Amino acid sequence: MVSTPGEKSRSSWVRGFVLPACVAAAVLGFYLSIYPRHHLSVPLGWDTAAYIWITNLSRSIGLHAAEHLSTAAQVQANPGRPGFPTVAGVLASLGNVSPIRLIAVIPAAVAASIGLAGGAIVAGERRRPAWSFGVTAFAVALSPLVLLLVGPTGYQDNLLATAVFLTAIVAIDRAVAGDGPLWPAILLFGAGGLIHWAFFIVMVAVLLLTAVLWARRSLADVRAGESVLQTPAGRIGAIVLGGAAMAGALLIGVLGALPRAPTLTFADLKRKFHALLPKYRVWLTVPIGLLGLGSLGVSDSSSAWTQPPPFPRPKGRGFLFRLLVAWAAVTLAGVFAYRGLHLKVPAQRFLAFDMALPLAGAMGLLWASDLVARWARRIPWSRVATDAAVVLVLLVLAFTTLRQWYHWHAAISPATLEQSATAGSYLDAAKISESRPVVFLLDAGDDTATTVFRAHLIRAGVPAERIAQAYFYVGFPEQFLAREPSTRPGHPIFDETSARYLSRLGPAYANDPVALLLQSANPAFDAWVAAHPGTVVGPGVAVVRGPLLATPLGQTPTPVEPFTYLNLAVLGAFVMGTLFLVGLGWSVALLGGDPLRVVAVAPSVGIAALVPFAVVADRLGLRLRGAGGVALPIVVAACGWALAWALSRRNRDGDRPTFVGDAEPSEASAARS
Repeated sequence: MVSTPGEKSRSSWVRGFVLPACVAAAVLGFYLSIYPRHHLSVPLGWDTAAYIWITNLSRSIGLHAAEHLSTAAQVQANPGRPGFPTVAGVLASLGNVSPIRLIAVIPAAVAASIGLAGGAIVAGERRRPAWSFGVTAFAVALSPLVLLLVGPTGYQDNLLATAVFLTAIVAIDRAVAGDGPLWPAILLFGAGGLIHWAFFIVMVAVLLLTAVLWARRSLADVRAGESVLQTPAGRIGAIVLGGAAMAGALLIGVLGALPRAPTLTFADLKRKFHALLPKYRVWLTVPIGLLGLGSLGVSDSSSAWTQPPPFPRPKGRGFLFRLLVAWAAVTLAGVFAYRGLHLKVPAQRFLAFDMALPLAGAMGLLWASDLVARWARRIPWSRVATDAAVVLVLLVLAFTTLRQWYHWHAAISPATLEQSATAGSYLDAAKISESRPVVFLLDAGDDTATTVFRAHLIRAGVPAERIAQAYFYVGFPEQFLAREPSTRPGHPIFDETSARYLSRLGPAYANDPVALLLQSANPAFDAWVAAHPGTVVGPGVAVVRGPLLATPLGQTPTPVEPFTYLNLAVLGAFVMGTLFLVGLGWSVALLGGDPLRVVAVAPSVGIAALVPFAVVADRLGLRLRGAGGVALPIVVAACGWALAWALSRRNRDGDRPTFVGDAEPSEASAARS
C-alpha cells in the first residue's frame, strides 16, 4: 500500500518528535537523579541563590526596575542579564511553583536543549541516520563543559545563552548555505546577545573569524559578479551586525541596562581557573575534538565519507569546520590572554563556553564509526558492531560523567533559607514597613566568597518585597550597634571586609534599621541569645535592633522540602514541555523544513522568543507574576504560530517574500561548487 504525502508528513513529524523527546527525557533523568540520591531539598550551584532572589525581585518590581534598583547593599544583581528571571518567572507563574523548586530543574532542561541543538547542527551539516542525531545530542549534553555549567557553579545565564547560540548556528548555517534567509539567524543571534552580552562578544569574535576564514572564496565570488551580501563572509557579517543592533536596542534602549564586567581580581580568576581546569578533562576532550576537526576537514575535501547534505550547499559547505576552528582559536586566545599575558580575563569561562570541543568530538566519533564500517563492510555484522561500539563509548562517557556529577553536593544551606523566611514572617508580624531597612549580621571569617554567598542566600529567603531594603553587616552585634567595624586579631581580611560593608550602611543607619541575627549565618548567635534571651523571635532568628514579639513565632512554613523522583519527573516534563510549546511555532517559522531539526531546537527557540518579548512587555508595565506571567508565554507562542501560518500561506500562494541574502547563487559560484 502506497503512503499518501499527508501520511508521510505525519510519520516524519512523529519520528521527528520521538527521538528528541527520548533524548530530553534521558538527559533530564541523568541530571535530576542526584537530588533523590543525595536526599537534597535545595538546588545545586554557588550562584543559584543569587538567581533565586533576582528572579523574585524581577517578578515583584519588574525587570527594568530591578536593573536600576540602587541600594547601599553589597550584593547586586547581574546587570544586563534578563534571561533567567524571564524564564524562571514565566514558569513559576504558569505552574504556581516557587523559583527555589524550579531552579533545580531548569538547568537540566537547558542542558537537554543544548544537546538537542548540537544534534541539529550536525544533522544540518551532514545527512545521517536519525540515531546519529541522538549520539551527538547525548555527547554534547553530557560533556564535561555542560556538566560544569549545570553543576557546582550554577551558571544559569551561561546555560541559556549556550542553548540559544547553538540554535542560532543552525540558522546561520542555513543562511550561509543559501537554504534560508538571514532574518531568522539575526533574530536568534540577537536574542543570545540579550541573554548574555559577554558570551555574545565571544560569539561575535568566533563568527568574524569564521568570515575571515572564508574571505578568499568570498572575494572570488565578488570578483565573479556577486554582491557582497551573497557571499558567505558577507552573510555572516550581516548576521553579526543585525544581531548586535537587535541586542543593543533591547538591552540598552528598552531594558535600559548598561552591562558591566564583574569586578574580579586576578587572584579570584586564578583560583577559579585552577579549581575548574581539571574538571574539563582536557586530556581527553581536546584529542577527541581534534579528531573531529580532522574528520570534518577530510569530509569537506572529499565526499567519499559522507552522503550529500540534506539541502543544496552551493555556498555553505565547510561552514561547520570553519566555525569550530574559529571557536577553538578564540578559546585559545582567551586562555593565552590569562596565562601568557596575565590579563584579567576569565579563562575558565572561555573553556566552559567552548562547545566546539563536544561538537567536534561527536562528529569525530561518528566519522570513525563510518570509516571502520566501510573498511569492514564485507565482514558480517560489521555495521552493527561499529554502531554498538559508538553506544558503548556513550555509555562510558555517561558513567564517568555520572560519577563526577554524584560527587557534588548542594552549597545552599536549607537552614539559612528557612531562617530567612522566618525573618520575613517576623517582620510582617512586627508590622515593619517594607520601606524600612533590615540589616542582617554575617560572619564567615576570612572567607569573603562565603560572606557574599550567605548574603545572596538570605535575600533568596526573604519576601521579594523586602529584598531592596536588605542590608548586611559583617561582624559582631555590639560593634554594629556602636556603628563600628568589627575586628578580629590576626585576621586582617575579616577586618577589611567588616569595614567595607560598614561603609555602605549609611542609608540604613539613617532610617532606623531593624537588625537580625540568623543562627546559620553568624556564630555570634548563641552568645547573643545567652546574654539577651528575650530577643529570640523565631527558630534561629534573634533581634539585635528592633521591636520584639510578645510570643516568639513557631515553626514557619519551610521554603524547602526533599525532592522525590515523582515531583522531579513532573517538574521536568512541565519545564521542558512549556519551553517546547512556546518555541515550536517560532521554530517552524524560523527553521521550517526537516521536522527533526524543528522539534529539536524548539525548546531553545522558546527561550530565545520569551526573553525579548518579556523585556518589551516589562517596559510596558507587565509583570512576570500572576496573570501577566501566565499571559506572556501564551502570547509568545501564539505570535510564533501566527508567523509560521503567514509564511506558509505566502509560500503556498507563490508570493514568498524576498529577503536580503535570499537570491539564487550566481552561475559562476554554482559552477565552482
